[in-house]
Amino acid sequence: MGLLKTLLTGPVTAPAKGFFWVAGKLAERVEAEVFDPKKIQKELEDLQLRYDLGQISEDELEQGETLLLERLKAIRESQRRE
Repeated sequence: MGLLKTLLTGPVTAPAKGFFWVAGKLAERVEAEVFDPKKIQKELEDLQLRYDLGQISEDELEQGETLLLERLKAIRESQRRE
């Protein structure tokens, strides 16, 4: 009965399963990008470069650094807990 049920319900359930699989893969990719310490370090360097080139003010530099360093700290804390 399991095979028959799969064959009969496949056209309805297969697209949903495929959608959730793709959504899961996208979520994994986004998480890897957002919580990558190397990427945050690169963003810090880019922020400093923009300041050095006069594209942003000192206040904007400090705000950006604060946000990025807080994110980096949160990542390191979560890695310690794992």
